[in-house]
Amino acid sequence: MATPEPVIAPEAIRMLADALDTESAIDLVDAFLGELTTLVEEIQQGVRHADADSARRAAHTLKSNCRTFGLEHLASLCAELEVLATSGDVAQPRVGALARQILAYRPTARSALEEQRAALAAELGPPARGGA
Repeated sequence: MATPEPVIAPEAIRMLADALDTESAIDLVDAFLGELTTLVEEIQQGVRHADADSARRAAHTLKSNCRTFGLEHLASLCAELEVLATSGDVAQPRVGALARQILAYRPTARSALEEQRAALAAELGPPARGGA
């Protein structure tokens, strides 16, 4: 039996924290968490309204962000949708199937990213309290 592919590659976020600093990595994770739902919705709308360019752009942006944060499975779904949308035909069944898979995988990716964010935040310790 094959081992399931992990949702997230934690080393990707560790590399961000090492390259920047932990607080900056947390800020980037927060920014991506804020954009994740919007990008997935843009893909859905692009496919629903036969707007191949919108679907392609959203898939490209989501793919790039997913790779940055180690969400390789979601990135690969977006990469395939991006290539297919480049043809201009988002009515093909495979595009719709990919859009549904991306939508279905979003909560799993979000949860994995939130766990990694929490691990980074734990490294910082409790927030400092004001006062003297």
